Amino acid sequence: GARDRNPGLLNCFSCCNYFGGCIDFCFIGIGVLIAMFGSAITAAAGACTPEQADLAACDELQKEKLLQVCKEFLISFNESVMNMSLSEQQHNVTGYVHDLLSEEKCIDTVQYTGLVLLGVGIMVSVLRCCDTCMHCASGYYGGQLAKMLMEDPHREIYSGSDSD
Repeated sequence: GARDRNPGLLNCFSCCNYFGGCIDFCFIGIGVLIAMFGSAITAAAGACTPEQADLAACDELQKEKLLQVCKEFLISFNESVMNMSLSEQQHNVTGYVHDLLSEEKCIDTVQYTGLVLLGVGIMVSVLRCCDTCMHCASGYYGGQLAKMLMEDPHREIYSGSDSD
């Protein structure tokens, strides 16, 4: 649009960039939700670690829920990644699987997963903030360029000097 001095194409470019910025806001929200979910998981699992056993924050019901989450995660992991059916998993309980299902290892795994989700959520949000800024700046300056071309179609729009 700028090379052809076409304000319509520049306005289309601006609108697409603003739309991209709006989509980025949605991804920022998703990143924040992922970070909040990760933080909640980390806090819940951290309260139940044997070193920091806080009986007010981690009762037996919560500990059983964490162990159930760990078992369901392991079953899902084995079904999707290892291609093992539930009956195969029940017959192939090895020391490694038993170790994963131990209370301390399970809580550590849940806590680590929460930390990973927290980090991913923060990283997605920060990167999308940068992307949003670029989209909005491109939309703004594209709109300004289109406005200049509508006011004076013969105006020089290139500010740099080309020495051909």
